Amino acid sequence: MAAGILRRPEELRHGLQLAATSSCIETEWCSLSPTPQFGGAGQAFRRLSVHEAGEISYETTQWSAYLEDTLSWGRLQLRPGMRYDADSFMEQNTWSPRLAAELDVWGDRRTRISAGANRYYGRNMHAYRLNEGRNAMQYTLNRANGGQQWSAPVRTLSNTRLHELKLPYDDELMLAIDQQLAGWQWSLKYVQRDGKDQIVKARNTHLGLDPGTGDLMANYFTYSNDGSSHSETLTLTVSPLEAIRWGNTVHHVQLAMDWSEVTRSHRDYSNTQSLTELNDPMIRYNGQFMRYSERPADNFNRPWTARLTAVSSHPATGLSMTNFLRYRAGYRNIGATGDVAEYEGSPVAVWEGRQYKSAINWDMRLGWEKALRGNSAVFANLDIYNVLDKVNLVDIATGDIPVYETGREFWLELGYRF
Repeated sequence: MAAGILRRPEELRHGLQLAATSSCIETEWCSLSPTPQFGGAGQAFRRLSVHEAGEISYETTQWSAYLEDTLSWGRLQLRPGMRYDADSFMEQNTWSPRLAAELDVWGDRRTRISAGANRYYGRNMHAYRLNEGRNAMQYTLNRANGGQQWSAPVRTLSNTRLHELKLPYDDELMLAIDQQLAGWQWSLKYVQRDGKDQIVKARNTHLGLDPGTGDLMANYFTYSNDGSSHSETLTLTVSPLEAIRWGNTVHHVQLAMDWSEVTRSHRDYSNTQSLTELNDPMIRYNGQFMRYSERPADNFNRPWTARLTAVSSHPATGLSMTNFLRYRAGYRNIGATGDVAEYEGSPVAVWEGRQYKSAINWDMRLGWEKALRGNSAVFANLDIYNVLDKVNLVDIATGDIPVYETGREFWLELGYRF
């Protein structure tokens, strides 16, 4: 049994449709301070959106079963499997085949070739169910300028309908080779994943559906299975077969490098929607005006990453130190610039593509553990994230506000294991 709950404990208000004004009856949503944007006049919100406190909930029953077997013929091993899933919310039963194979080329485990073919169904559809009822907890107040009283509340019609959907799924193919050479373990792994029936968010008019009636606005959002995705990842991992010993210390090290390419035909709407996504305002992107939901998909990723992990310990004292170094190549993303353009008399945000630089991170953990009677022990760990306090820019938010990765952090853990 599973339950979905969307709870808003307090009322939330935010202003919309900022415009010039020469008078104000209140100062919370209006200001007479001169603004260059409106030629020196004041500014006021002409619409107030109120999100009421309340709760949306539902229950569903889920069940699943999995069966697999291992078959061996000499140096070849096969592991076929099948997973079954169902739930009362989607009313769809899915069968996910799984197959893994491994060939021990010379029979000594020094050279192994493995392959796999798997299907994975997504079952995180419950967020879409909750989004259907969010607008029932919302109303708006309107006025022509800051010198007028707000109008009577206008209950917001639902702007989302959960159309009939199929469960999205991913088909995955994997090929890998593991080789022991000169005291080191070398692993090269390739994974290809193709997303099918992915969830796409669109206006009903774009899909040729009838206008909404009753409590559903005429130009509403809905979802379809028209999306697809494709990703390829190549990973090289190198590590020594045995620990490196130096005096009374023991060291383990691993180097991993990834190349990846990811493309999507659509934006990802698997998570709960933000207010911006719900309101779907007009924006300007590359000189063209469009809805926020119509901007291009984020077909970006950091194509190259490298990770170096080193774990050093001193068994006699129970001291240990772990260093984790990570390099990520630069990438390109679409974001708000902070600039404003005018569209039909109202200001709209300007979006454009931005190039982000590569990033380097160094994290460290210092640990101590003391064994006590039986299997019990006391321990302490000090984690230092972003040791060098590197300033890594990851995004530019609305208003040209830079978003950075977290700076240097310290976390202390004290514990007793028994």
